[in-house]
Amino acid sequence: MREMIHAFKYHSIEALKKPLAELVNAYIQKELLTNQPIVYKLKDCVLAPVPLTLRRKINRGFNQSELLALEIAKYLDAPVMNLLKRNKFTGPQAEISDWKKRKENISGAFALSPVDRFPKPIDYFKVILVDDVSTSGATLEEAARVLKQAGVKEVYGLVVAKG
Repeated sequence: MREMIHAFKYHSIEALKKPLAELVNAYIQKELLTNQPIVYKLKDCVLAPVPLTLRRKINRGFNQSELLALEIAKYLDAPVMNLLKRNKFTGPQAEISDWKKRKENISGAFALSPVDRFPKPIDYFKVILVDDVSTSGATLEEAARVLKQAGVKEVYGLVVAKG
């Protein structure tokens, strides 16, 4: 799994989006069968990929979280919206082992995308943040904080792997 995500993310092997999304879907389907409350969490939700800086997106050729969200959306029949944008460049979280330093590194990194992109007021949305890997949870926490401040009632994280 580690090699697959690494190849997808750092070697721009875009074709891996489908098998990775299939793994996430298999997990979701298992949870739907064994944990009925998750059905309600997934109803009427929006998938929001964790954004990259423009520089990283250009270097990779794509935002891996966005590609995953678009694939996962097919299974959930949910829209994908880029609700967040990167506010500042940060060093790679993968290179920081200390949780406190990860939190400091990502602090203030996200901002809400222009509100005119939303089809209805944001406080009606349930948002599922999509990312490839979560190690400490600091990135998802910071992204969720920005969405909650904007009025989103429920924010969930969905990742391919916990690193």
